[in-house]
Amino acid sequence: MAQGTPNPNILPSWVEELRNRSWEMELLLAGFVLFGLISVPKHLLATIQSIIAELGHSEIASMAILFIGLSYFAIKILIVNLIAHLALRGYWIGIIGLGSVYPKGVNFDQLNYHPKILAHLKKRIPNFEKLALVLDHVCSSIFSFTFLIFFMIISIGLFLGVLIGGLVFLQFLIGDHELPGFVEVLANVFIIGFLLSGLLVAFDFLSLGLVRKIRWNLFANIYLIIYKVIGWMTFSVFYEPIYYNLISNLSRKKIGIILIGYLVIIFCAFNFTLNEAIFFPKGRSEALKERTVDNQHYIDLLPIDEHINAPTIQSHIIRHEPIQLFLPYKVNDNEAIQKKFPEVTPYHENTVFSYLRIAKTEKTGYGLHIGYAGKKGDLQSKGQPILEMWQKIYSVEIDGTTVEGLKFFFHKHPKQGERGFLVIVPTRDLIEGHHVLTITKNLEAQTSYQIPFFLLEAPNE
Repeated sequence: MAQGTPNPNILPSWVEELRNRSWEMELLLAGFVLFGLISVPKHLLATIQSIIAELGHSEIASMAILFIGLSYFAIKILIVNLIAHLALRGYWIGIIGLGSVYPKGVNFDQLNYHPKILAHLKKRIPNFEKLALVLDHVCSSIFSFTFLIFFMIISIGLFLGVLIGGLVFLQFLIGDHELPGFVEVLANVFIIGFLLSGLLVAFDFLSLGLVRKIRWNLFANIYLIIYKVIGWMTFSVFYEPIYYNLISNLSRKKIGIILIGYLVIIFCAFNFTLNEAIFFPKGRSEALKERTVDNQHYIDLLPIDEHINAPTIQSHIIRHEPIQLFLPYKVNDNEAIQKKFPEVTPYHENTVFSYLRIAKTEKTGYGLHIGYAGKKGDLQSKGQPILEMWQKIYSVEIDGTTVEGLKFFFHKHPKQGERGFLVIVPTRDLIEGHHVLTITKNLEAQTSYQIPFFLLEAPNE
C-alpha cells in the first residue's frame, strides 16, 4: 500500500475510542429516551380518541388510527426493552465496580464449603472479567435490537399507510363514477401486486433471507427492484445495518430462541394482570349502570387528557343548580341520521376531497374535475331544523320521567374542543337525594346511558 494512503480496515482513533466507550452513550440515550417516552402512550391513546370523535371510522381515520396504533405498540416495546437494558447495564456497572474492589474475584478457600459444593460453584460462577464482557455484549445487542424492532414496526405502518392512503385517494377521486373495465382490472392487479410484494418482502425478512437465496437470475432481478422500492418506501435504511449484522453473526437456532423468548416476555408484560377484587364488577357493568359512578359521565372526574365520548354532566354532586348536560356529536351517526331524517339538509357533505373528482365529460372523456361539492345556503335557516332534529334523536329522563321542553344549543366543549350540544336540565322540582339521569339516543340502534347523581338543595336562608 502506498505511503499516506489510509487503510480502510483501520478505524480512526476517535471512532475506536467511541466504540470502547459506547456504554456511556447507551446509558445516556436510553435514560433520556425512556424519560421522554413514559408519557407518550397515553397521549397517543388520547389522539386516537380525538380522531374517532372528529372523523369517526372513515377511511382517513382508519389509516391514522392504524399508524398511531402501531406507533403505540412500538413505543411500548421500546420502553420495555430500554428498561431491561438499563437494568442489565446497572448490573454490569455493579460487576465492574465489585471487580475493581476485589480483583481476585470469589475467594473459594475462605468459604470453607464441602469440596463437592465448591467444585460446583467454581464451574457455575465465572470470573468477573468474563461476566462483565458477556453482559457488555448482551446490553449492546439489546440496545441495537430495540431500535431494530421499533423501526420494523414503523415500517409496517408506513407500508400499510401508503396502501390504504392510495386506496382512499383513489376512492375520493372516482366518487360515484364508473371507470372503464380495463382501468378497473389494472387497478386491482396493481393493488394485489403491491400487497403481495409487501408480503414477500416481509416473509423474506422474517425468514432471514430465504427468498434472497433463490439462484434464479430473472427472479433475483425482479425481486431486487421490489426490495429497493419497498425499502425506500419504508425507510429500511435505518434498520438494515443492524438486521444484517445480527443475522450474519448469529445462527438461526440462536435467533429463533431469542425471538421466541422475546415474544413470550413481551406478551406477558402486556397481558399480565392481578385482580383480587372478586366482589367488585370487572369493567363497566350494564346491569349496574344506575349504581355505578362512571368517570366518563362527569366532567370533574374525567382525566384531563381524555376525550369526551359519552354524555356528561358537570359533577356527580349537583349543588342546587341546573344540570349542564353535554351530548358529544358522533360523526359515526351521520349515515343513520340521514336515513332517518332525509328532509334535513346538512351544512356540508361528508367528504374530504370534495373539490376533486374523476368525472366523465363529452369532450375530453375521463379526467379530473375541480369544483366545490358542498351545499351552499343560509346557515341560519339550516341551524333550526338541525337542532330540532337532534331534539327528536335524544330523549332525557330523570328517575323514569321524561323531561319535556328541553332546548339544544350548539356547543364546542372547552375541555378538548369536542363538538356537541349543550342541554340545560332544570332540577328545581327534584327533592334532595339520589337521582338517575337517563339519556337515550333513538337511531337505528337505540343507545341508553344512565348517569346517577346526588342533588343538594339550596341552604335555607
